Formats: sequence, structure tokens, C-alpha cells
Amino acid sequence: MAKFKTPEMSWIVQDLNQEWRRFYRQAMCIFEGPLHEKEDNVKVSYVKLWVGDKGLDVFEGFTFAQPADAKKLDIVLKKFEDYCTPRKNYIMAALKFNERRQGDNESFESFVTDLRILVKDCGYKDEERMVRDAIVFSCKHTKVREKCIDLADTLTLEKAIEIGRSHEANLASLKKLTKDEDPGINAIKPDSTVPSARPSKLSILSNKLHTERENPSGGLDSMSKDRCERCGFDKNHQRCPAMGQQCRRCQKMNHYAKVCRAKPVNNVQLQGKEDTSSEDSDSSLFVYAIESTIPSENEQFYETVDVENIKVKFQLDSGAKANVMSFKTYNNLKCTSLRPLKKTNTVLVSFSKHKLNPFGEVVLKVMYKDHTEDIKFFVVESEVESFLSGNTCVKLGLLKRVYQVVSQEASLKKVKLDDYPELFKGLGCLPGDYHIELNEGATPVVHAPRKVPIPQREKVIEELKRMERLGVIVRQEEATDWVNSMVVVQKPNGAVRLCIDPRDLNAAMKRSHHPMKTVDEVASRLEGANTFSILDAKNGFWQLKLDEESSLLCTFNTPIGRYRFTRLPFGVKWCPRDLPKNHG
Repeated sequence: MAKFKTPEMSWIVQDLNQEWRRFYRQAMCIFEGPLHEKEDNVKVSYVKLWVGDKGLDVFEGFTFAQPADAKKLDIVLKKFEDYCTPRKNYIMAALKFNERRQGDNESFESFVTDLRILVKDCGYKDEERMVRDAIVFSCKHTKVREKCIDLADTLTLEKAIEIGRSHEANLASLKKLTKDEDPGINAIKPDSTVPSARPSKLSILSNKLHTERENPSGGLDSMSKDRCERCGFDKNHQRCPAMGQQCRRCQKMNHYAKVCRAKPVNNVQLQGKEDTSSEDSDSSLFVYAIESTIPSENEQFYETVDVENIKVKFQLDSGAKANVMSFKTYNNLKCTSLRPLKKTNTVLVSFSKHKLNPFGEVVLKVMYKDHTEDIKFFVVESEVESFLSGNTCVKLGLLKRVYQVVSQEASLKKVKLDDYPELFKGLGCLPGDYHIELNEGATPVVHAPRKVPIPQREKVIEELKRMERLGVIVRQEEATDWVNSMVVVQKPNGAVRLCIDPRDLNAAMKRSHHPMKTVDEVASRLEGANTFSILDAKNGFWQLKLDEESSLLCTFNTPIGRYRFTRLPFGVKWCPRDLPKNHG
């Protein structure tokens, strides 16, 4: 017989329905392939072998109309499918389908695939029409919806999918062809030569201003050789008129300012000695942007403050570390007695590494409400938006950093555990008694006591006494029909947990039926809720009290005699299903 990969069924996954579908597909491939000649009873045996121990327990709980049905493959597979498939809730499935929207970063193909999966659980007769309508209503691309609506009654699911795929392909192509450039100034750095393969508009403006300052008359290179280098006129004169005259540009003698070769000092008034401190030449300060185009007020924060008693509108930039205003704005303040501009070696550098020399710097008195500060501004020659740095905004009270947001209602009253001591002491107990029901004709089994390792013996005896003090177990002196073996489990911290081995008892128990709530059912009940709590029932099984008859069934052997559980022990077969019912 040809070898093939054996399918396996995992019973510990959360989505048991999806796991069964995967197992069913693999099993049917084998039954229709290598095992297609086998009889149904042989195929059923393969299924029982593949589903594992848990699957055998599930199979034993099935009820068949005829004994022979237990050997028919179709009937057995249908039983397993019914067991793994939760009860369908068409209303919640339809709600989930109708609320599905395409995410901002989600591809159209992924969106359609998810719609095809969700519509399967809704019970719609025409699933393709519902998926088509969902694409029209919930697609994130407006143009896709418009094209679909234009087709009206002729629109099919295939056409809608084709429109969506084509649109996303076109967007991807356009994105590759589009190149964005950010010309904004984002830093103030020392003057340095930064290579740039593609100068921005701001860089061109900077170079133009720099050239005009050095050579207002057009530069010596463009001057005719027949002109005087001191006065700029025809040099065929006996005495140059510039001799004995002081240059207005560099304050030196014997030449005019229009032919001055000295490097510009930005036409500023010097105040004492030149300030060339390391603070100007070595600092690196980030600002928002310096552009000729003023951004829209709807996109930025603005505030009007008093600068030397003159109202000036500033943009508030929390990320900037320097204050900037244009030379035009500075001139508008000259109606008052201003401090003169000082020379600065600081260079404004854009994000794209293009630079612009400030015209100068000045300290101005700025007032906003009850705050008054002396603020240093960098003045630039181009028409730019004036803005304040983040530190300046904090000093003036324009911005405030928020470290934490606390709800006033939540902070009014804090519940302390000490206020309810009775809820956090001892072992809790839920109302009512739990009853274990056995199958008719079940044969009682009495197990011999198991040996306990000597290193664990003292820990086992201490744990038995602790459980007896809590009322979880009691001594059993009289004989009982059922006696289970004790199981000792070593915890990571060195302590022990005592359980019973109720395999014979589990085989004789009747299966209880309690519907488990789905996630959708729980979520539908959370509408309007604003307070959520997480509670963990410590030793949840022990909080269910057993009735007298069920307690006798949970008798077990120990090294120091027999005990029986008065609370629900760990390991009983159908208890995990009944626990949510009792916990509400």
C-alpha cells in the first residue's frame, strides 16, 4: 500500500469548526485516493484512529439510530461535523458581514476574500449579489464605487472585482511615477558646505541674495575693464572721486560701496564686539519650515502676541527650537525703539540640506496675557511665515505639555480591597449542588492505592490536611462502590497539586448538554457598556459543591487513608462544560 501523510485532529484549538474542515479535507483526499477500495467500516476505523483519544471519547458519546450506523463513514463524519460546528447565528453573521469595511492599508484582494468567507455563514440565497453590493458600499476607493454604480443593473461580481483590481493597479503605477519633495527648513546648523544634486527654490533664493549682497552693481567680473575699481566710473580720469571717501558698506576708505569687495555683514548695526560665540556657530536647532508660501490657517496653529507693543501673528510650532520672523515683519516694528540687529554666523538649513543665511538676530520683548519674556529671533530676508519655537510657546503659556489624561469620574472613588474583606478570604462557594449522573448499568470500579515517592510524601500529607481544613475533602471511613486513584502533580514552585484519576468514572458518566456562548453573542450584549472587569475564579472547580451521592463517587485512596471530595475535583469529564453554566 502506498504511503501517505496521516491527518491529525487537534482538539485544543479555539476554532474547532475550522480545524475539522481542515481534517475533513485531508481525510477525504485519502479515502478517495489510496483507500478508495476499502469498506466503510475500515474507513471508520481509520477516522477513529486519526482523531486521537479525545476523538474516541467524542465518538463514544454519539447516539446512532441503528447500531450499524456506527460503521458507516458518511454518518460518522456527519456526527463529528455536528459536534465541531457551533450553532449558527445568521443574524450576527449578517451583522458582521454588513459592518465589514475595507481598511486604509488593506488591499482590495484581501477585502474581497474576507467578504466571500463571511457571506458563507449568513445563509443568503444569492451570495454573489451580496458580495457585489458589499464591494459597492464598503470599498475605500470612491472611484471604484462610482464606476460600479454607473454600470447599474449590468454590474456583476466579476465586473466589480475587475474594476477594483484595475484601480489598485493604476494607483500603484502612479505612486512609482510621483516624487514628492519637502522644501521646508527643518534645522538651524553651522555654516557648512553640503553637496546637493538638485537645489530647491529656497537654495536658489539664498544664492541670489548672497550674490546681490557681495556685488550690488553686478559684480566685478561683469564690470568693463575700462571702469575704475574704486569708483566704478571711467578710469580715464586724473583723480578718482572715491579717494578720501568712506565706504558705506565696510566703513573703509578710498572706494564706493557699489564696488566694495568686502564680504557682506548683512547690513546690520554692530553692537559692541562681534558676537561669534560657540552658541551661534555650533548649535543645531530644529524648526518647522521657512517658505515663501504661507500655509493655510486650517492646517496650523496660530496666535497673535505683542512684540514690542505691536500685534504680530505667529505660527506655533512645538517641534521647533528657534524663533524666526521675516525682515518685513521686523521693519514693521521700527515704529518703536528696537534693539539693533546683531551679526550671526548661524545658517538655516532645510530638510533637503539647502541653506539660507539669516539677516541677523535680535532679542525682542514679547508679551502674551500675563507672561512677558525676552525672546531671541532670527530675521530672514525672504517673505516667510513668522513662528515661535516649542520652548517659547511653553514660556508664554501658549502650549502646555500633557503627561497623563485622567477621567474625573474614575478618580472620584477608588474601590479598595480592604473595603470588602469577606470577598477575599477563604474558599468561595456557588449556590446549589452539583450532581454527577451515571449511565444505567455502570459497573463500579475500586482502584488500589498508588505509591507516593518518599520525597513527596510529606508534601502530599500537608496538602491533604490543607484541603481538609478548607472543606474540599473529608475522610471516608465507610466502604464505597467507587474508589479512584490519587494523582500527584509537581508545581514549578515545588508545591504539589492533588487530583484524582477518574477514567473509569468518566466512562460511566452521562454527557451533559449546555450551550456555550459564542463571541458574537457576548459582544452583542456589550452595547453601551463603559466599565469592564476581568475576574479569575481561583480554584473554580472547588467552588461547586457536590451533593452526597456525587461526593461518594469521588472517593480516592491516599497514603493515610481514604478521602472523598465535597467540592468538584479536577479531571471529571463534563465539568468544564457545566462550569460556565454555574458561574453565570
